[in-house]
Amino acid sequence: PRGYRTIDQPSHTITSKAGSMRWLPSEERLTLREAASIQSYPADFDLSKSDFLQIGNAVPPLLAEAVLKTFLTFGPRPDNLSR
Repeated sequence: PRGYRTIDQPSHTITSKAGSMRWLPSEERLTLREAASIQSYPADFDLSKSDFLQIGNAVPPLLAEAVLKTFLTFGPRPDNLSR
């Protein structure tokens, strides 16, 4: 169906409204766990106090890790900061 992704395609953006959007051709909605998984949260991440707002507004953990690694590799060092 038009607008849906296949299993081998990247997901649409997960937003804070993900719980109310129909994502699958079967008209099912994503569960909070599925949304968190798409956002790269580990399977053992405690979602008991989470909601779609938190998951949709969060920086995906793997993206945060990649940005931090890049910054630590190429970012400014205390010894070469201009004053």
